[in-house]
Amino acid sequence: MGLTVSLAPGNGCKNDFSAEQWCNLNAFAARLTAISQSIPVLDFSLYAIWTLRSAFEGTDEPSSADVDAAKVWFLYTRDTIKRLGREEKIFDGKKAKGGDKYKDKEWRGFNPQRLEVWEAALR
Repeated sequence: MGLTVSLAPGNGCKNDFSAEQWCNLNAFAARLTAISQSIPVLDFSLYAIWTLRSAFEGTDEPSSADVDAAKVWFLYTRDTIKRLGREEKIFDGKKAKGGDKYKDKEWRGFNPQRLEVWEAALR
């Protein structure tokens, strides 16, 4: 799946998605990730981090498209995201680092503290 965050709505890219397409694409990746425990090749949880980071970890006001896309991750994969947080799933390098608001954190993936940030933002 060639999804990249640079294709998010409003980034100025010639090929960026509409807000509806962005939400639908995230919903599709979330639904695949929800079944990834039994089929690991369908794990797109890194995309969840990128979307949730864009929506809830920045210093600027998030776009409604980012917030809507983040919400679908919790709609379809809440249990998976919570499990990954408890298990503290990490990724190599800095690809799953914290957003600008949390750049002092050593986050490299899912963890309980990050999950709290996301859940608080969803309330």
